[in-house]
Amino acid sequence: QSPWGGAQWAFDEVHAVAAAGLRPHSTTVTLALCLTDLVDPSGFTLGRIDTIRRLGVFSLARYHPAVAGKLGPGPWADLAARGTDEPPGVALERACKVVVHELMHLCGVAHCVYFLCVMNGSSNAGEFESKPVYLCPVCLRKLAEVVPKHMRVIDRYEGLALFWRYAEVEAYAQWYTARAWLLYASLNHGDPRFATPRRPASSRPARSLPPADDGIHIRRRSPRPARAAGK
Repeated sequence: QSPWGGAQWAFDEVHAVAAAGLRPHSTTVTLALCLTDLVDPSGFTLGRIDTIRRLGVFSLARYHPAVAGKLGPGPWADLAARGTDEPPGVALERACKVVVHELMHLCGVAHCVYFLCVMNGSSNAGEFESKPVYLCPVCLRKLAEVVPKHMRVIDRYEGLALFWRYAEVEAYAQWYTARAWLLYASLNHGDPRFATPRRPASSRPARSLPPADDGIHIRRRSPRPARAAGK
């Protein structure tokens, strides 16, 4: 039984059920999530990944604000210390951090040491809460290498902005919206808000190539002979 009176499932049994339903030839990675506390022989576990099967099994139970004050002592005991009066979307934000972080691990991406990023490692609740839900530029580029056919950054940012606005987490919605606008502006993506008038092709001056020999030559200096010792 969990510290807050709920049920607990054996991690090995949940992992076995999830592994039995895998379709390795039609999926890249598989992530199994539950809202029930998981335990293994050493005690409770938040979950683990199986890199051989490309499978992750995780519990989101201890990330929910409803368990505030009901967890025993430990590095994750104060995960919900702010109580049930937390802003909207906190439980969803925590779940998304777990899902994105572990999916990236299943794709072969290690912990990030470059920027503030959802791929930063966390060994306690404070570190987990302090990292954002988004990927830094380095990890985003790594993800693009893993799924190049399904990765269009502008569409991703616009979709995530809509997702977080729907979840009433305006801070993240504004973050993703700002990044999408910056990409449109810098890439001149054709959005009418950022389109710049361009001259017709016939009116553009032809680009002239430099002459084959512009009369500039570099004279190489011959190396000086080595001086004899003692002189």
